[in-house]
Amino acid sequence: LSRAAQRFSSQCGLHSDQLDHMISSMDRTVQENQQLNALFDQMVSQRSQQTSIDTPITSHGNNSLMTSPHGWRMTEQDWAEVMESTRVRGPGDCPICMLPAPHGTTIKKNVILSCSHVFHEFCILNFEKFLGNTIPTCPVCRSDYEKRQL
Repeated sequence: LSRAAQRFSSQCGLHSDQLDHMISSMDRTVQENQQLNALFDQMVSQRSQQTSIDTPITSHGNNSLMTSPHGWRMTEQDWAEVMESTRVRGPGDCPICMLPAPHGTTIKKNVILSCSHVFHEFCILNFEKFLGNTIPTCPVCRSDYEKRQL
């Protein structure tokens, strides 16, 4: 190992004290990364424990489905802004199944998320099931959301 260190330092033009400093700096960085990974794993574990597998989807009114994993609710004004954003962007394809998701289709019901992305109801419900016991996030922008049927 010392021969490899000498060869490395001579090839890079480093003195042994510079090489020692570089290696100890790398050791500290690895240790900090391990600590961050452990903290991240702990946070993910806590988040999973706070969320049940069967996040309920409850009806609110005659044409809405809403989920509110954090207890916040969008106002009607918020929904009006989301609908306008979606209207300006125009109809597109469902980002999950890649089939057209025009407003008012009779074949598949559409759902709009609070982030303004539109999906087939069947697709987003299955996506939520796939996520399991995590708080659902939009498949496109990864933001937490509420949803309504269009």
